[in-house]
Amino acid sequence: MTARANFACFAFALVLATLPTSTSAATIQARPLTLAPVDGPIAADVYRAPGAKPRPAVIVLHGASGIEPFAAAYVRYATSLASHGFDAYLVSYFSPHSKDWVHANPEREQAIRMLWRSRIGRVVYEAKNSPHASGSIGLLGFSLGGQVALSMAGSNNRV
Repeated sequence: MTARANFACFAFALVLATLPTSTSAATIQARPLTLAPVDGPIAADVYRAPGAKPRPAVIVLHGASGIEPFAAAYVRYATSLASHGFDAYLVSYFSPHSKDWVHANPEREQAIRMLWRSRIGRVVYEAKNSPHASGSIGLLGFSLGGQVALSMAGSNNRV
């Protein structure tokens, strides 16, 4: 990912973090979502915006270390998005078969990235079909997640 794209992702996150909230982020709770495709379960925590009106969703994608090392930061971004009127899906998109992606050869890495896009596409489908969905879906990725988000946006017309 280029320095310009990294800066754009960082700038968006920084602006989002400084916006005043319409609802206290402390009142927004995660709801677990587990999808079961053939290649292994997809775990996500869904942070719903308050209210019943249709709203956009944002799929939040972690970096190469997964969610755990930076869980507090990812939760902070997801609750901030929800408090600003977005449904936020914090997705663990690694599959049991792709956790060793760092050591993959280039051919295998390409296949693993395609697998990740497929898994994220499943979450996009769920988000678009949520009872409160407006139909608009965005992606917010950090580090590796930013690369995957750009690739996903370029190959999936639903986002």
